[in-house]
Amino acid sequence: MKATESTLTYAEVINLTLSNMKKRRENFHQLNWLHWSEWNYFDEYLKELQDNFLREVKNIDQRAKDKKKANHMFIQASTFLEDTPEKKSRRRYQRETEFILRKEKEERDGEWKQNLTDSSFSPSSTDEVSSL
Repeated sequence: MKATESTLTYAEVINLTLSNMKKRRENFHQLNWLHWSEWNYFDEYLKELQDNFLREVKNIDQRAKDKKKANHMFIQASTFLEDTPEKKSRRRYQRETEFILRKEKEERDGEWKQNLTDSSFSPSSTDEVSSL
């Protein structure tokens, strides 16, 4: 049997198959390299996004902490200013004065009521009743 020009020999088929396998292997390696480079780029991108997110969360937490600290310091300062010894003594003196004024008013009201009841039962009024 003689090979015709249009048919391939076993050696040519083997060489053609080997060259196709070599070309596919090179394409596969190139595709694999592209896949891993894209994956590494994506991984770095995600890490950067996560770092930025964590940094923003940390900044927000720090601002909230600073705001709370500033508010706390402001409240403490005002509380401290209100409770100075001079203010305490002024408040105590004011309460004592109010108490004394209230007592004096109650005593005056009590004396006035007593005078009213005493004057209605005075001996002069009983004489007037007996003379009638």
